[in-house]
Amino acid sequence: MEQLTQLLAQLAAKLGTTTEYLWSILLKQAQVVIITRSLLSLILIIGIILSIKLIYKIISESSTEDPDNPTVFTVGLLSTLIFILSISLFFSVEALITTAINPEYWALERVLNILE
Repeated sequence: MEQLTQLLAQLAAKLGTTTEYLWSILLKQAQVVIITRSLLSLILIIGIILSIKLIYKIISESSTEDPDNPTVFTVGLLSTLIFILSISLFFSVEALITTAINPEYWALERVLNILE
């Protein structure tokens, strides 16, 4: 921890500020990240719900008698979209929870990434 404090002091010196001010800025940025990740998660959830509703609509309206019916292809594409959105949502929520519960860890991780 002492080494981290020294590294943070060096970074603050390079930026011409104090370590306390630098740390407070990083913690405020964590709040911004929480808000943006929350919005991203909400958008992903809406995308998943709309895709599922569209799949149900396509399946219910499809005609099995029409050989040119692109239902299978469309449902496959929408299912792939749902899969991708779900994975994105998983990682977004995981990062959101980490940042919201422990913003100091997020700030520490950012400092360490900057110094590498």
